[in-house]
Formats: sequence, structure tokens, C-alpha cells
Amino acid sequence: MMSVFRVLTLCIGVLLLLSHSGFAREQDDGDTDKQMPAVRIEKAPVLDGILSPGEWNTAAVITDFHQLVPVDHGTPSQQTMVYVAYDEDFLYIAAEMLDDEPGKIVANQMLQGGSTRSDDDFKVYLSPFNNKRSGYYFKVNPNEVRNEGIFAQGTRFGVDMNWRGIWYAKSGRTSKGWVAEIAIPFKSINFDPNNDTWGISFGRAIGRTNERIAWTSYNRRTMVDSLGELVGVEGARQGMGLDIKAEMSAGHKKNYETGESKMEFRPSLDVFYKITPSLTAVVTANTDFSAVDVDDQVVNLSRFSVFLPEKRGFFLQDSDMFRFGNIYRNGTPFFSRRIGLDEDKQPVDLKLGLKLTGRIGNWNVGMLDVVQERGDHMGDANLFVGRVSYNFLEESNVGAIMTYGDPITGQGSYTMGSDLTLTSKSLVDGKKASMHAWVQKTHTDGKVGNDRAY
Repeated sequence: MMSVFRVLTLCIGVLLLLSHSGFAREQDDGDTDKQMPAVRIEKAPVLDGILSPGEWNTAAVITDFHQLVPVDHGTPSQQTMVYVAYDEDFLYIAAEMLDDEPGKIVANQMLQGGSTRSDDDFKVYLSPFNNKRSGYYFKVNPNEVRNEGIFAQGTRFGVDMNWRGIWYAKSGRTSKGWVAEIAIPFKSINFDPNNDTWGISFGRAIGRTNERIAWTSYNRRTMVDSLGELVGVEGARQGMGLDIKAEMSAGHKKNYETGESKMEFRPSLDVFYKITPSLTAVVTANTDFSAVDVDDQVVNLSRFSVFLPEKRGFFLQDSDMFRFGNIYRNGTPFFSRRIGLDEDKQPVDLKLGLKLTGRIGNWNVGMLDVVQERGDHMGDANLFVGRVSYNFLEESNVGAIMTYGDPITGQGSYTMGSDLTLTSKSLVDGKKASMHAWVQKTHTDGKVGNDRAY
């Protein structure tokens, strides 16, 4: 085992040396250093899918788009114009997407939140911290079908599309193509009010030709490490940063053998409070997940577990903070879908949950503590997970994680782990190179055997 760690240490040393050496000069593909001014407006535009005369005259304008597919940095077949402005409450974005065959615009998806992969669409990439690690993703098609997500390491495609945030979008057809207008409330996102430079980019898809267009990209993709910059964001307001959601569900039970019947009332409460614009505390009590989307049916013919996506708002809040070692399936030390199930995989009540997530300087912090039932007359289980990581260099980080508790047995069980990510765009002919390393140790009362993995 020592030889493995010697090799790992050598690899880390080589990457760090190259990252600081003259050889590792920054390779620029011509657009990842793009900037645009943040223009503040006094009168908010009307979101109606129509670019009314004069409405976007003072906004910043972007027209220099390029192809991703089929030709990387090729000339787009259609022209795209994007307008950007903001006030103290919203970031406003409008896109005019010209098309020489407007009758052939593809817009098949009409179900809100449904996949628009084969449709025409417009995308916004936003990184308020501009740290090349975190951010938000917004997408709308000509039918006003919206999709959103958060960027997170350890997700299969780099974006967790199960995150849900409040934002607004309107689309409209014209004789020259189609239009999208978007308003993103600052209350819906985390940001540092002292940081006036945000990462931002835009993308467009043309469904009938499978053409992909972007403002900035790197190696045929637009991610948080390849965004341009929105410079001069000042005075953005998050208000009190307090959201309260109270619910009440009622049910009726009847025993047909004894004739006894009773009504049951179940109150639940969720409280979200931004301690700072970048640090959020969440409390959930007697949580009701009855409104959560039903999972898709999956037939598993492999020997590996199925990892269904998390859809519960309490656990989705800043879920990227708990990602570990770039693992998104087997081997992950924390998978929130295991919370709220008994040994028969049946849902049980969450009595109380506390969560603290956010960023403090270069530190990323996530703490979660939940008390749940364990089935009939089995008492409660207390479950805890703590995650901390530190950002260094341009896109690298090092961190640790600890989990405690077993939702099935309620007995003492813990996992501890540490992970390291080293990333550079200048090691291999201008291509992005990444190395992920992690080590974990577990302990469960009454069980013996190999309890380490790396």
C-alpha cells in the first residue's frame, strides 16, 4: 500500500510543479477571457417574449458567438444577439435568435421541466462567485419550457438538473426567428456582494441541424471553468434572505374490522435563511415529501446499486457542497436518498433536520443533521454529515468528509474520507487535465473486514 501512496504523492508533486513552471503557461483558445459590462437600469423590461422598441436599448449587447458543434469555433449558421442588464433585484437577459427558416424551428417539448435536448433552446451559465467551480444553469425553449440546475463536481454530466430555483422566462416567435426573455432574482442564488465580477456565458441550440452555439467555451463545452465575465455588478439585493414554507396534510383512517376511524393532521415546516449572501441555514420539521416528483421506473440488471436522483428540496439546497472525490455513483460516502427509508426501503418520517451550507472565502462548508424514524417501534436514528473543502490554484481543491449514523440500525457507524482535485488547462497541449484522488475509512459496530478504500 505504501507504494501506491508514493506514486500518488509523486503525481501530485509533478502536477504542482508544472502548474507553477514556465511550461505551464496559460493556453488561451480566444474566448474564455471575454468580458462584458454590467449595465444597471432603472426601469425593468416587461417579460412578454417581445423585444419592444427601446426596451433593451441601454443593455449590454453580445453578438460574437461561435459554433461548438459541428465545427469547434466555426462560424454559426444563424445570428444570435443577447442583451444583458440588471437592477437591485433581478438579472435580466434577452436573446434574439434569427433563423432564415423560422417555420422549421423545433419546439416539441411542452411539459414544464421536460427534456428539450432535441429542441431549439437558449441557455444561460452563471457563476456569481466567479471561482470556476460553482454556478447555475438556466435553459428555455420556444414553448417557454424551463430547465435549471447547479454545477457540481461528481455529477455525471457536471450539472445537477434536479435543483429547482425561482426564475422567469418568456418566449415568442417572430418572422425572423424567436425571442427569449429571462429574469433571474438575486434572491434565488448565492453570491458575494463584495465581488463585482461574475462568470457568465450563453448558448443556443438549433434543433433541426443539431448545431450548438456558444459565447465562450473550452474544448467544445461551456462549463463554469470556461465562462466570460460580467464586470461591475454592484448593489444586488437579497432582501431578508428568509423563506418560510408551512404545510398541513390531513388523512382519514378506518379499521373496518372494529369500525374505529380517526382523522390525522400532519403539519410540516421548512425555513430557509441566508445568514450571509453566501451562507444558508435550513431547518425542516415533520417534513412532508408528498409533493415530490415520482421516480422514473428503472430495471436494474447489473450487480451495482441504482442511484436515483435526489428531488427533495431540503436535500437539494446547495447539494454541490457535499460532492466528494468526483464520485457520483458507487463509492460515494454520502448519498442523501438513503435518508428517510427504513430497512424495507419504505419511507419514514423525518422529525427534524438542520443544514448549514455555503462559502466563506476559499472555504466550502456543508453540515447536515437529521433525526428520522426507523420503522414501527424502533425508535429514532440521528444522522450527521460534515463536509469541508478548500479552493487553491485556479481550479483545484482539497477537502474532507465525515458521516455518522446508520438510518437502518440507528447504531454507531461512521465514515471518514479525504479527497484532492488538481486541475490545469496547460499541461497537455492546451487541453484540460485533471487528477482526482480520495481515500475513505468506515466503521460499523459488529462488522469486521476491510474498511478502507482509495
